Amino acid sequence: MSVNEQQESTMVIEKSELQQSVSDVIADKVSTEPFRIPSGQHHVHGWNLFLLKRKFRLQFAKMVLQRYGFSRKAVAVIRNLKKKNIQIHGPTAFRKWVHASGKNYFYLYAAGYPSASLQRMMQQEMDRLDQPDTLQLRFAFLAITKKCALRCEHCFEWDNINQKEVLSYADLRNIVLKLIDAGITQLHLSGGEPLLRVKEIVQLAKEFSSVLDIWVLTSGFNGTAENIALLKESGVCGFAVSIDHYLPEEHDRFRKHSGSFEQATQTIHFARALDMPVALSVCTTRAFCTEEHLHNYLELARQLDVSFVQILEPKAVGNYSGKDVLLQEHHIRQLESFYLKYNRDVQYKNYPIIVYHGYYQRRSGCFTSGNRALYIDTNGEAMSCPFCHCSSGNLLREDAKTIISRMRMKGCSSFGTSTI
Repeated sequence: MSVNEQQESTMVIEKSELQQSVSDVIADKVSTEPFRIPSGQHHVHGWNLFLLKRKFRLQFAKMVLQRYGFSRKAVAVIRNLKKKNIQIHGPTAFRKWVHASGKNYFYLYAAGYPSASLQRMMQQEMDRLDQPDTLQLRFAFLAITKKCALRCEHCFEWDNINQKEVLSYADLRNIVLKLIDAGITQLHLSGGEPLLRVKEIVQLAKEFSSVLDIWVLTSGFNGTAENIALLKESGVCGFAVSIDHYLPEEHDRFRKHSGSFEQATQTIHFARALDMPVALSVCTTRAFCTEEHLHNYLELARQLDVSFVQILEPKAVGNYSGKDVLLQEHHIRQLESFYLKYNRDVQYKNYPIIVYHGYYQRRSGCFTSGNRALYIDTNGEAMSCPFCHCSSGNLLREDAKTIISRMRMKGCSSFGTSTI
């Protein structure tokens, strides 16, 4: 086949793909309305998931066509974003999404669908294809307090815990405004224990939840029914609750606080009773990285009816500083196998979606380090992530984009900056 014939063949394929996208958008009579999930369904799979994904893809195709028109560029964008998705999540599609509070979630660090925040996120991903050096962020972690009643074995903020507070509400608000200017669509509030500043979270949510999905990362301490209801009413999207073992006594030992397992599970019950999405967050130590422990933990997560399970690897920072805690190769293989199995096998369709950052980090680099996210500690210092304690500047004194540019030049010391 000659070069001209190859080019003509490629153009025919591209035209066919675009024509299909256009005809799908035109033919879909409900393209301007959100897909309705049956009442009470939390994990979406099977036929309902097929229809939901179709709806999502049609709306995304419409966004691409509105931006690029009927062109070769439009086809390239669709192909590139599909490729990115495979690089991040693996070659086989997840068999479930999550439905909560009227929105649908396919990933813990993506805004709910349908929402203006998710549309902005998708526009940002197209911006990256047009201008790879864009300084936009997708999400940010903001530690809002140094106070905490626990003494967790793996605490990354150990050196700041229960010191004098630095960030006033005015400071927090100013930082959030700078992060919004940098493009974030999600804000994850941590600490210390953020639920010790419920009043400030409520104020932030009332002002910013219309443009951000706001999550609270908590141990469950102070997660009373009244506080959870107040946060829901103010606009908080969901909670990530730390539980580090399926056995209550082992979790309490890890957290060095009697009753912390009960506090965590109560917080989850209160949030799910209000139909809020909830993630469990677990630090998988070497001893925990066995098939038995991981399966039992997922059984607990299923019983608690949570939406996601986030796997975090131990890092030698904070209370683990100077300690030999990094996972070894066989632990990583165990976690990757677990991640793929429970997200893709049909027998686990009613289990939570597993989020394992190590999977894509070892293949495509780190999404934090100013690439799509960063971490702001309790002094306002901007770090690559909660586990990389090297400041790139202070958001109380500098604008976010200056700091992001500086941070990207450093990159991630463990996994390198993301290539996608």
